[in-house]
Amino acid sequence: MGSFLRSRAKAFRYAFSGWAYVIRTQRNAWIHALVSAAVFVVSFWLRLNRVEWAIIILAVALVWA
Repeated sequence: MGSFLRSRAKAFRYAFSGWAYVIRTQRNAWIHALVSAAVFVVSFWLRLNRVEWAIIILAVALVWA
């Protein structure tokens, strides 16, 4: 089980490293990141319910994908 967790942790480190690279090098990714953060802040401020949060997360994920 330990090697499984280590490999998962390594995979996430690679994923976040790649995401950080995209944010640093791609102008539009910066815009997506700022707007995504703003959407999450406003959603938190509006106290959305679980279904609304699920829709917001799905929409943001689709934009990033």
